[in-house]
Amino acid sequence: MRPAVSCGTQLAVGPRVQQGFDFPSTGGAPQEYEIVPKLKSHRGAAKRFRLTGTGKVRRRRALKNHILTKKTRKRKRHLRKGAAVSPAFEKAVRRMISV
Repeated sequence: MRPAVSCGTQLAVGPRVQQGFDFPSTGGAPQEYEIVPKLKSHRGAAKRFRLTGTGKVRRRRALKNHILTKKTRKRKRHLRKGAAVSPAFEKAVRRMISV
């Protein structure tokens, strides 16, 4: 077991267990509780999706990177605009970008 390291008012004991102090009404005995690790966002998704002011998830449109000569001006112009993620995938995307 690792030695206790001071972290402000709490003691970190071991890699994932922390010891804190309960309120005086319950006797003030030290308690151990597990530290839940922070969730990292999916870096690929974080670069591709953004939230709007109203909370919708925005994405870029596909088919606008190469082989553009055969696509009409109108088609390329419409592909410039972003789109909202469909409701079927919105929950999964939100989880990936940690929102």
